[in-house]
Amino acid sequence: MLQFGCFNNLICNFFLAQIFGGQHFYVTAYKALKHKSTNMDVLIMLATSIAYVYSVSVCCLIAESLSK
Repeated sequence: MLQFGCFNNLICNFFLAQIFGGQHFYVTAYKALKHKSTNMDVLIMLATSIAYVYSVSVCCLIAESLSK
């Protein structure tokens, strides 16, 4: 069974990897959106952010159901 402290560390590490690993895409996507245009970086940023939020929410639901 996954303990809650370990789960928090996992989420923290995944968050850091998402931010620092995708920093280039986030910066260039922000610049593109600021100029009211889109490019491939915007698509990559949206897709990875949505996948990250989805996977964290599923992990939270699984951890919650296991703790009951």
